[in-house]
Amino acid sequence: MKRTADLATRYFEWCRGNGLSPKTLSAYSWALAYLPDYMPVPADRLHSLIAGLDLAHESRLDMRRAWRTFFNWANERGLRQEPLAKPPRLRRLRTQRRTFTPRELEAIWAACEGRRDQAMMALLLDTGVRLGELASLTWAGVGKGSVTVDGKTGVRTVPISQRTQELLVGLGNIESLWVGRKGPLSYDGVHIALRRLVRRSGVSGKKQGPHTFRHTFATEYLRGGGSLWTLQRILGHTSITVTQAYLHLVHDDLAVGHETFSPLRLVYPAAEAREAKG
Repeated sequence: MKRTADLATRYFEWCRGNGLSPKTLSAYSWALAYLPDYMPVPADRLHSLIAGLDLAHESRLDMRRAWRTFFNWANERGLRQEPLAKPPRLRRLRTQRRTFTPRELEAIWAACEGRRDQAMMALLLDTGVRLGELASLTWAGVGKGSVTVDGKTGVRTVPISQRTQELLVGLGNIESLWVGRKGPLSYDGVHIALRRLVRRSGVSGKKQGPHTFRHTFATEYLRGGGSLWTLQRILGHTSITVTQAYLHLVHDDLAVGHETFSPLRLVYPAAEAREAKG
């Protein structure tokens, strides 16, 4: 038998050598941490292990996919681990995307420990950028009134408010925006800093990670009257269909606004006045 930790170390070296992204490596690290200490392990035991975890169905499927990828790599190097059955194709249902309430945002802002925390929160809430895009942002990508980010859909330039621009001034070092006691923060370092910030605020519940800021930005942007097409470009969605998922979050607002903005309002005052005279 072989120690899982030793195999995982070799595996991650191989992954980095093949250019896998920090986000992918972080996901693999999360999944492999649940494996037994020694390999190989009978496949039925692994299935039982996954079934006993307190995880969402999607998370279990993601874990099993990560394990299968790792086992394929290890078996090519003589491990002889029994393969796991291929996960079924998951039909993703449209779910209510979690957003922060105004009161929760106030609590998170109050929990910021210094301007770096404030700048991270402001950028996420002001632009809706992804965590990886935030983490990889350097001074080279900061312009006047905008930031240029590089994410899974490529490079794009996103507008920022004056307040966000002011919060960025003087942060980090000559190259990096996000710097800790040991130097520039990695993807994981930025992720940990944000999760700690939300945890300090006392905001709890499901989906309290950095992506909730993205959902909040998109929802409030549409709620404030922003264009769906402009929002697509800001978020970096390759298809407008993805952006349209945020419309259902503002459905109630649309219903309220309809009463105010419908052209029927131009008819009723005159008609009511005539009826009153008659």
